[in-house]
Amino acid sequence: MRMDGLLDTHVHKETADHVIAVLSEALTNIARHSGADRAEVVLETDGQDVRLTVRDNGRGIPAGGRRSGLRNMAERAEQLGGGLQIGAQPGGGTTVVWSAPVGEGWPDASRRRQPRAASGSHRSGPNTS
Repeated sequence: MRMDGLLDTHVHKETADHVIAVLSEALTNIARHSGADRAEVVLETDGQDVRLTVRDNGRGIPAGGRRSGLRNMAERAEQLGGGLQIGAQPGGGTTVVWSAPVGEGWPDASRRRQPRAASGSHRSGPNTS
């Protein structure tokens, strides 16, 4: 695990609570589904956004599999004006990148950013249950 930036200073408690829940979901997915023997976690902030990156060397996300945990991660990001990116690792594995504004001044909802479009392979729709 690597942490960069002034996380204790810049990341508001509401946002930090979401980060912890997303990290828990990502690590649970790795343990239950990936077959990975290695995971890397990076948590960083630039004072504007917080970004959580979780990588594993498992078998990746199968097509047509259940996606409720990934959907929950995406919804958490969107609630805060952030986004979720999911991609395949070269040689196998998955990378999940969750990001959101640090949340300075919350719960003043007027300061939240508009949701950013998530890039990567995250999809929503009937096959993302």
